[in-house]
Amino acid sequence: MFFTCCSPVLPVLPVFLVSPSNKIRRILTLAEELETIPPHSKGRLTVEYYHQIKTYLHKAFDLPIHPLGKLMEGLVDVFRAAYIGVGAHPRLLDHAVKEITSFVSRLYNCVRILFPDLSETGGPLLIEAKAASEGGTTPETDDISLVVSCGTLIHPILLPKIYPPLFDLYALYNDKDDEKYWERVRKLNKQGDIGLMAFLGIDQKFWLIDAVLKEKSPSLSTLRNQSYCSAIETLQHISTAFSPKEKLEVIQKTFSEITKTVEESMGDVQVWCMDDLFPIFHYVVIRAQIRHLGAEIHLIQDLMEPHLENGELGIMFTTLHACYFQIQNEKIPSHG
Repeated sequence: MFFTCCSPVLPVLPVFLVSPSNKIRRILTLAEELETIPPHSKGRLTVEYYHQIKTYLHKAFDLPIHPLGKLMEGLVDVFRAAYIGVGAHPRLLDHAVKEITSFVSRLYNCVRILFPDLSETGGPLLIEAKAASEGGTTPETDDISLVVSCGTLIHPILLPKIYPPLFDLYALYNDKDDEKYWERVRKLNKQGDIGLMAFLGIDQKFWLIDAVLKEKSPSLSTLRNQSYCSAIETLQHISTAFSPKEKLEVIQKTFSEITKTVEESMGDVQVWCMDDLFPIFHYVVIRAQIRHLGAEIHLIQDLMEPHLENGELGIMFTTLHACYFQIQNEKIPSHG
């Protein structure tokens, strides 16, 4: 029962009683819910139990009268005070990243007091759904198994609360590179779809012009922003994701949308080689026009966990990084 160990709660209660607004009622209802911690799973962490933990923690860290909520509120206030205004200087980025790493580690240690079945080290741990691990039928969820870690648990809770000042530091640090990249992206986007895809060396069978012309009837020379639209829209969501894992998942979904678009157009399963896939992804990155792509890449690079670097997500991230580098350094055609 957290009310018994959180003395500042008591003086607040009379205010609640005389001023029962809808917001206060919601706070009281949530406080009552959080009095009961999800039961331990007897030494074994399952997917279902992990989701219960995540749900509990998201609510607890968002509730100011919960001890975890008060802790989070204090950390966020300290971070914002340090890195907003005069503190918004690119030379402080390294210090801010170290501070976030410390926050994540210490918050995780606090959480493990409540949920000791979490990994002791915070390192990556493969967990299975209860039914799958017992050899029964799989649950009604896509999460038959998950790799969980300190970062996957704490990042989605902490980073949205400190994201504006944090990303400002990354934007300031990468300002020159992003300006160079942005100038070239704007020039490249003056080209029509055919001209840009030809310039990037995309195999003509992946231009998918026939599918576009069936729906609309523009001339090929004026065709613009009609190819791989779903992949472009997906990649643009990287700017609204807060944690490195969420940003990596946006990149992963972008590749999936490229594959889906090609397969729907060609009516066949597509097996990629990088020589074919990279130019298409390069096209998508250019058309997505992400203003501070260098800052996005730098943030992912700093905060992504080591176990993600060598898997599928790591390879896809490296591909995005390569596109960013190539946009900065390749020659731009003089004709528009």
